[in-house]
Amino acid sequence: MAKGWLSDSIGRIDNISLAPNAKNALFPLFEAVMNSIHAIEERFGPDNLSQGTIKILVHRDSSGEYCGFTITDNGIGFIRDNLTSFQKFDSRKKVKIGGKGVGRLLWLKVADHAAVRSTFVDEHGKLVGCQFDFTVDDPVSNYIDIDNAGSSVQTSIVINPFRSEFASKLPKKLDTIAGRLIAHFVSYFTNISHPQILITDEAETINLFDIFSEKVERDKDFTFLVEGIEDEFVIHCFLLPKTISDDEKSVNALYLGANGRAVSRHELDSVLGLKAIGGKYAFLGYVESAYLNRKVNDTRTAFSLDEDQTSSIVDAAKNCAKEFLEPEIREIRDAQTKKILAIGKEYPRFFYAARNAASIVEELHLSTQSEEEIFVELSRRYLRDYKKRKREYKDAYKKALPDVEQQTEQFMQKLKEDAMSSLAEYVARRKAILEIFEAGLRFKDADDMTSSL
Repeated sequence: MAKGWLSDSIGRIDNISLAPNAKNALFPLFEAVMNSIHAIEERFGPDNLSQGTIKILVHRDSSGEYCGFTITDNGIGFIRDNLTSFQKFDSRKKVKIGGKGVGRLLWLKVADHAAVRSTFVDEHGKLVGCQFDFTVDDPVSNYIDIDNAGSSVQTSIVINPFRSEFASKLPKKLDTIAGRLIAHFVSYFTNISHPQILITDEAETINLFDIFSEKVERDKDFTFLVEGIEDEFVIHCFLLPKTISDDEKSVNALYLGANGRAVSRHELDSVLGLKAIGGKYAFLGYVESAYLNRKVNDTRTAFSLDEDQTSSIVDAAKNCAKEFLEPEIREIRDAQTKKILAIGKEYPRFFYAARNAASIVEELHLSTQSEEEIFVELSRRYLRDYKKRKREYKDAYKKALPDVEQQTEQFMQKLKEDAMSSLAEYVARRKAILEIFEAGLRFKDADDMTSSL
């Protein structure tokens, strides 16, 4: 009897959920690019990602539609340890950097096989190579060692052609694929050190970092200090189209980084009170400091900071983000103020709000923008304010406080103001109804006159 686990590769891959749709069709490409980034980091080190190059060739079928990819990089390649890991389901080789050892299996969800060719420096310092087919039956099918491996370290993965149900879901334009790649790997583009990533269909070539730079609507750097820490911090702020936000947990994000790499991500939607800024932009901030460089762990996945230190750094960075976004925030505030004034004019019960619009608007969430949302919020405040005044008056009366007469006077005065506002709104509504009624009578009179001729 055989001992240990007996693997079923077909069952393992079948159990991976990947429905053929527009979102999932590019995931195998994302996994290949992520593997390339890891290979570049393994070869050059986490602080020298800029020495890496990733080239993506998009293949076309006979009808000219996109049908697959070739991903080439100058990373470390399939050295012995990497080849062994490649042959394992759920390999733990990359567990410290978040790798789960299953990403490459997506290639076999969209294609019958992937062709692999790699040249690398072996343990003797010799440039050698290998090639094989990654298949369901054998992860290194048709394996061949290459002695005359050329002159450079390079690995290419060919995932082509995609099965028809996935190929039909691929984007039709190269810049669409480029935008999806930027969105998925946006944290690398906000870093100082990043690999160069090029994508081409032979008719057109796009440098993803160039596209990222072009799409930046506005950017600015801020410096700040944190109490108890001598080193200065710098936050690089970017305003980008929301279409290239990574949208991992929120549209707007803040990264704390070390040595040119994003390490931890902090959402900003709740802080800013809105998601898409102006309906079309996202904020991304990248914080760096010599202090963070010293505090990051060996795998660049976390900082050795206590919660208070992290909160202090993030809070200071968030204030910079608000300062950076002041023009957009002010525009939203101005629009909210105009709506409060309009509501106060049409609904006199909210006259007090219109009179204090400048202060009230600063307390509104930035996401509260439509007239209906603001009306509901003013109504909520109106009710809370009434209950608060009523409670304070009752407490003063029950406890026979010295200022109970003053409390009574203030409470009654506010009730009178509310009554006057309600009366004014009633009069305004009655006037509007009479005007509509009179207009209806004029139409009726006109009909009578016509019929009598």
